[in-house]
Amino acid sequence: VTCDTDAEIDRVFGRLSDGGFVLMPLGAYPFSEKFGWVQDKFGVSWQLNLDKK
Repeated sequence: VTCDTDAEIDRVFGRLSDGGFVLMPLGAYPFSEKFGWVQDKFGVSWQLNLDKK
């Protein structure tokens, strides 16, 4: 999922990780300025990326 703002990625990551499991915490990685990977409480895996335009 591509997010447009810091606030959006923080909000979505927080909601998805509530009751779930963080696979990669939100942060800067060589491939992205801000990225996070989480498995929600239903077992669905989500990768979130901040799109800096």
